[in-house]
Amino acid sequence: MVRTGLDILIEDKSLQKEFTGNVGLLCHNASIDSNCNHAALLFKQIFQSRFIKLFGPQHGFATDVQDNMVETDHTVHPYLKIPVYSLYSETRIPTDEMLEGIDHLFIDLQDIGCRMYTYIYTLTNILEQCKTKDIEIILLDLPN
Repeated sequence: MVRTGLDILIEDKSLQKEFTGNVGLLCHNASIDSNCNHAALLFKQIFQSRFIKLFGPQHGFATDVQDNMVETDHTVHPYLKIPVYSLYSETRIPTDEMLEGIDHLFIDLQDIGCRMYTYIYTLTNILEQCKTKDIEIILLDLPN
């Protein structure tokens, strides 16, 4: 059985304890574990009140905006009640306000090269900004 980075994080309680600060997550609708549970809901269970922000790429956090070149708005997650920042909005680069308070940013983006180029640029932009803020990055890898 193939285990993704998300599956490993869910299963390894000692690994979870290494992340003591506030947590953010860059993901989309395909960010699920091997049981088809969405990463955002799993993060709420694992990190509870320390899970403070979500980020979404082009086509929205829920991957529900399929028109090309359409920017998506920032919102609040209806169940988790935390901000969901679009990284394909009036800005493509996360602002200081968006990253404020995050100690660890997890990234779980499935990209097999079908999207023209936006996911890789979203990833590059957030990595560069996190480096300037000394935010730890954790890539939840998966086989391609």
